[in-house]
Amino acid sequence: MSDDDVKLTDLQPIDLLLEEGSEDELRSMRRRVAEDPQAALEFAETVALIERMRGARTEPGPAYATKLNAVIRRAERNQDPVPQRARWLLAAAAALLGFGVASWWDRADGAGEPEIIAALPATAAALTSTPAPLPVVVPTVTELAHRDAVEAMRRRFALESAPQLSEALMSAVAATRDPLDSWLDPTNALAVRRLDHELRRRPEIRRRALQSEGAMLAADQRVQRLAVDIATELTNGGLTPNRPVSEVALVVRALIAAGVRPGVVERAYVAGSSWLGERLPELGDEDRVSALSALVECAAIEGRPMPDVVAAGEGLIDSVMLVDEDTWGRRRPHLLSDRIASRVLGDAGHTLAILPALGVSAGRCDFVRRLMLGELRERRAAQGDGPDLLAAMLYGFGDLLSQRDRDAIVLQLRRWKPVRLAPDFTTVHQIAWGIEPGQSGFTRLQLELRQLVILPDPRRIEWRAGLCLCLASNYAAQRQQSLERFVGGW
Repeated sequence: MSDDDVKLTDLQPIDLLLEEGSEDELRSMRRRVAEDPQAALEFAETVALIERMRGARTEPGPAYATKLNAVIRRAERNQDPVPQRARWLLAAAAALLGFGVASWWDRADGAGEPEIIAALPATAAALTSTPAPLPVVVPTVTELAHRDAVEAMRRRFALESAPQLSEALMSAVAATRDPLDSWLDPTNALAVRRLDHELRRRPEIRRRALQSEGAMLAADQRVQRLAVDIATELTNGGLTPNRPVSEVALVVRALIAAGVRPGVVERAYVAGSSWLGERLPELGDEDRVSALSALVECAAIEGRPMPDVVAAGEGLIDSVMLVDEDTWGRRRPHLLSDRIASRVLGDAGHTLAILPALGVSAGRCDFVRRLMLGELRERRAAQGDGPDLLAAMLYGFGDLLSQRDRDAIVLQLRRWKPVRLAPDFTTVHQIAWGIEPGQSGFTRLQLELRQLVILPDPRRIEWRAGLCLCLASNYAAQRQQSLERFVGGW
């Protein structure tokens, strides 16, 4: 083969198939395919690939219609309003011109007619060439209050030399949020939770979920036994007024994770959720977070409005956003102080991500979540990588982290084996629910969670509830895919 042939046969098989090239190049490529078996094989594979692609179809996702509608509305809002203003200006000029002609015609002596007629076109031209003044946008009382709050936060973070919180504030202010997606995503997640709860009441669905993710089937037997045990203790022990809110909330969440079924589990669930709902309006920030973390799950599986939960969620946000002489003036709000445990911030972040589905402002929820994540980052910079802190970041704010940050946190969490963190099962639960299938470290975590199955029952009821949540993670944690995929086999 000559040098010219080599140069001409630089085409690829796809070029020959699409006849992209000069006549000489295509002729040389055809000769090469006819003479070289390897080239002929590559060409045949290319033809087969193109034929398979002819039948490929891509169906639009469920959010396609809403996103397209948002794009159309955004385009309508951004249309240039100049033509409309020009029409109004021309109408005004015509009216003025008509008024001038009528005035001139009405003059008895007709004096000054040439001057008036000469001045009218110039006046009309001046009117049509003068741009209309832009409308003055007057901020609302809510917008002014928000600006004042942001400024107070900025001053407080600068005074305390808190760079991570200052950066979180800038991120919260600059964040762009699609109002439709901000409501639709939590609403869809809530609907999936309700469906999954109905499905995980069926033993075969739970077993298929455990098998698909490499967990032990014995984990489900342990979960169901623990659920009956803590439900019996909760109902027999009595829900007295001085019982810790965090304890009851954790038990209710564990019963939901196991799958509320008729009998002692259902009775304990109804009694515990009612007890939390009655005390919700009077709770402080930390207990309010614990109660809300359980009650939003109750709202998900019951599918009914809960105005008390919405009011408590708004109150939780107000405790951070509202500025007075004490809060932000002298100190940070309690939820952003070092007196709040990291696990509570993790629960708060997870709960605030769901509350927009119940009617709480998505923008305000996102704003507060970013500040809470900044507080955890501030602690990490000052205290180092503790397992409870990293677990809270992953569980409560994983959607706000970059993939690189998530992978780095999972890598750091490998230093602590779940079985060695016992009896701190809250941290283990946040780790197990924060790492989803397909993400870095998930398979390794499943192997380590197997060791929890053989642990003896913890003494305290909240520890047993935490262990129940850990072992139920494969079918109770919020995943990208619903348990519906296990219906009818897999």
